[in-house]
Amino acid sequence: RDFCLSRGLGDVYKRQGINAEYGDSMIRFPQKFPSLYPKYNPGFFLTNGSLALKRFFTMSVTTNANNQAKSHPLLMIPGPIEVAPEVLTMMAQPPLSHMSPQFTSEFQSALNKTKDVFRSKDGQPFILAGSGGLGWDIAIENFLVRGDKILMVNTGYFSDRWVHCMERTGLEVHQLRSELGTFPKPEKLEEALKQSRFKAIAVTHVDTSTAVLVDLESYARVIKANSPESLFFVDGVCSVGGEKFEMSDWNVDFMMTASQKALGAPPGLSLFVISPRLLKQLEQRTSTPSLFLDLKKWLPIMQAYGSGKPAYYCTPAVNNIRALNVALEALCRRGMENVWKRHEDVAKKFRASLQSLDLKLVAPTCSANTLSSIYYPPSLNDGLVDKIGQNGVVVAKGIHPNIVGRYFRVSHMGISVYEDHVERALDAIKAALKS
Repeated sequence: RDFCLSRGLGDVYKRQGINAEYGDSMIRFPQKFPSLYPKYNPGFFLTNGSLALKRFFTMSVTTNANNQAKSHPLLMIPGPIEVAPEVLTMMAQPPLSHMSPQFTSEFQSALNKTKDVFRSKDGQPFILAGSGGLGWDIAIENFLVRGDKILMVNTGYFSDRWVHCMERTGLEVHQLRSELGTFPKPEKLEEALKQSRFKAIAVTHVDTSTAVLVDLESYARVIKANSPESLFFVDGVCSVGGEKFEMSDWNVDFMMTASQKALGAPPGLSLFVISPRLLKQLEQRTSTPSLFLDLKKWLPIMQAYGSGKPAYYCTPAVNNIRALNVALEALCRRGMENVWKRHEDVAKKFRASLQSLDLKLVAPTCSANTLSSIYYPPSLNDGLVDKIGQNGVVVAKGIHPNIVGRYFRVSHMGISVYEDHVERALDAIKAALKS
């Protein structure tokens, strides 16, 4: 048997498939733990039925994280994605005080690395508890007011949702659209900007429903030449960390993403960076009606942690931030240009394999490097996703309302482009097609 535990913990471990004995007041250790713990370490002790964890906690969790990574169904949906064992290990650590020196140092590191990943030379980063959609509300609540005229470059379902957020708050939203699976050409954007003035221009870099990747760099040139006074907002939830993006060089004012996609961390964090222009506007603005969304309240907190000093407004998601810092460190260590190139190479290879299977893309001329949206063969439907799952790989059904039930989505981002995950997903797709 692996070890002897209190009854409650014994039940927990047995549900995880670990052989354990019950003990009411003590714990017995063999000289070696057969699978879960590679070395004997008396770092566990049991007092009055409660288990205390000492120094070998990191070792044990790391081993368990690696075991879990090998045994669970492969997650190939466009977020959340597979997470590196070292990120999982950090996520599983006992919580630290959000005012502790260790967490303060790690939060400072995460903020600085966020700027690096966003390629922001002089922007202000924010990391808040929340999912990607929180960024929409943040941008609207803090930098726009009722009646402002907005141009939305619409490329799919998530552009539609951002429009819905804007219209709920009384903004006047105009939309620039194109056929499903494409994006409006820069020339169309130029025409729209010459016809009218807009307070802000909003773009989804990669729409997760269609896998459309827009030509953001060309858009940036058009906006700078024709409407430099307009604010430039970008939803990068499914792009940051996997697609080329240059926040400062492209004069983006607000860029948002989330932890659970190409950044390679668990869900739970909303990340965004604001430009110096927006920072000045924020400092001059009165507070918003919302307490949590008020960036004037959050700004001194982020600035304090960014300078290595703890501060308090609302409790930060300590474990998520620590795990994010590990994930960001991996990106920065590899170098963003190398990361972008790796995503591009893996995406090209995957799409070539899909073509050999006679599978068609929703966005054949502008597919993202972080995911693919794939039409089912004419005789198949969403049941194919279930069959792929039976082969150990989880992919996502389509969600765009115009083609729902006719396509599925596969991610190729984060750690998956450095492991064999994409090849395993392709094998599962082939097996499902044959069954």
